[in-house]
Amino acid sequence: MENISKSRRLILLGLIVLLFSCAEEKVQKSAPIPKVVYEEARAMSVTPTTVLVGRVRSFSSVDLRARVEGVLESRHFETGTAVKKGDLLYTIEKDTYEINLKRTQAELESAQARFTLAQSIFVRMKNLNDKKAIAKQDFDKSIGERDAAAAAFHLAEAQHDEAKLHLEWCEIKSPIDGVPGARRYDTGNLISPSSGVLVNVISTKTMEVDFDVSEQRLVGFQRQYAAKNVRRTIFDRIKAELSLPDKSIYEHEGKISYFDNRINKSTGTIKATTHFANPEGLLKDGMFVKVHLTYVPPAQDKMLEGEKKKEKRIVITQSAVMQDQAGHYVIAISDDNKAQVKRVEFKESFEEYFVITSGLKEGDKVITLGLQTVIPGNAVEGIPAEVDVPVAIENVEEIKPEKEKQDSAAEKSVKE
Repeated sequence: MENISKSRRLILLGLIVLLFSCAEEKVQKSAPIPKVVYEEARAMSVTPTTVLVGRVRSFSSVDLRARVEGVLESRHFETGTAVKKGDLLYTIEKDTYEINLKRTQAELESAQARFTLAQSIFVRMKNLNDKKAIAKQDFDKSIGERDAAAAAFHLAEAQHDEAKLHLEWCEIKSPIDGVPGARRYDTGNLISPSSGVLVNVISTKTMEVDFDVSEQRLVGFQRQYAAKNVRRTIFDRIKAELSLPDKSIYEHEGKISYFDNRINKSTGTIKATTHFANPEGLLKDGMFVKVHLTYVPPAQDKMLEGEKKKEKRIVITQSAVMQDQAGHYVIAISDDNKAQVKRVEFKESFEEYFVITSGLKEGDKVITLGLQTVIPGNAVEGIPAEVDVPVAIENVEEIKPEKEKQDSAAEKSVKE
């Protein structure tokens, strides 16, 4: 009887285990395959862009200082208000310098009178000396007195010019068109050449942007963008754009003005400068910006001798690229619809795309949305993304049929 009870318990336990295993298998079989959105890697004629950090600098910046000592009598500008070249900014009390100018004027007139008298005496003594009517010593004396009077006249003339210059320095004027900064002295202060900077004036119509380029990137520029045996240089093949601190794109374009003449040995970089028009005053001295250096394709400009047409490159959306300790990678959909990790390499970007140098080929399906639900090696259900691909100059014909295909599909769905 006891053996029968044990058998029943074992049979019951087996049935329970079987039920649980069937339920688990049913749950596993019913688990949905994750749906993801993918984009195909495309081959395009791209315009590679290099992004570097730069700092805005005024094209002209002048520190105005006092050149004479005196009490600051008046200020003729408002901080932050534009001024023109030659506009009066400060006036130093002129009384002392006007008096000094009058004194030197009198001394100059006195020295001129003495010189005129000495010159007349010399002329008479010379006539007498020619007639042998005076001693040689008297004639030599007239020469010395004439030369001394001439020297005294020139000294008085120099002192008068100096006094006039000091009086002019009492008026401090702007040497450039620009905007004065914060004032450091108010009226009534005693200032002198040792007082330091009174105000700084910077030009704002044109601004410079300085940035550093690595020596590897510089060599790449020269190899990629500059044609051989032509008079035009790298500057004719690269345009510069700015993105401002609010991430907006600055509407005025620029070009590289020059590279420095030497590499910085401590950083391995070379300094470059671009010029940008600044009619709205958005660019401020000292502002950090991002400099976008873009190759000018031959279709937009006459192809230079020795240049070849840009070859098509593989591009993918930047949001699809991830990074770990081993480098950059993407998750692609294999031919059997499973998630697959692919390592990629890139050095350049084009708008919202990375230009891939290795790891992908045209047509590879790269997952862009739903990555958090994907396990590499497991099955996935891919849904193609509808992407508006930017049209480069060279690949208009390539993009147009695809666009028409999308429009036709959209019209068909609307009719259905």
